[in-house]
Amino acid sequence: MEESFIAYIENSIREYWDLPALTDYKGATLQYKDVARKIEKLHIIFEESGIVKGDKIAVCGRNSSHWGVSFLAILAYGAVAVPILHEFKADNIHNIVNHSDAKLLFVGDMVWENLNEDNNPVTINKPAITMLFFIKAVFIAKFTCLRNILTFILWLPYIKIV
Repeated sequence: MEESFIAYIENSIREYWDLPALTDYKGATLQYKDVARKIEKLHIIFEESGIVKGDKIAVCGRNSSHWGVSFLAILAYGAVAVPILHEFKADNIHNIVNHSDAKLLFVGDMVWENLNEDNNPVTINKPAITMLFFIKAVFIAKFTCLRNILTFILWLPYIKIV
């Protein structure tokens, strides 16, 4: 099943390369080739982050093309997607991430403001990298924002996915 699903994604991208794939209401429309390029960039980030097949990656945000690209990238990489409702409170999101053993977390703008250590001191005690759909910051080592400019510069070439 897994191989056929990934093959289905790949075949759809090849066959419909120049056609619309994902769109946001009153927003940009991504063609299949755009989705493929964004997936490729995310796979580079996954690889550089030490993510391996079977690792869990959490995704928390409103329904959007960014959410869809992230989800497809996770599945195509062979990782396990852990979808989290964006309506959850910060402490619930922290608990889900901690209990799921997610090694990476994508969050959208709406969730971002509530997920800092001032609002919730719970942290992940294992290595993790967390990114926003709209790339406002990069997290390393904890489920809290480090806002380290050197870290951000290190990842900048890879995170232009929007």
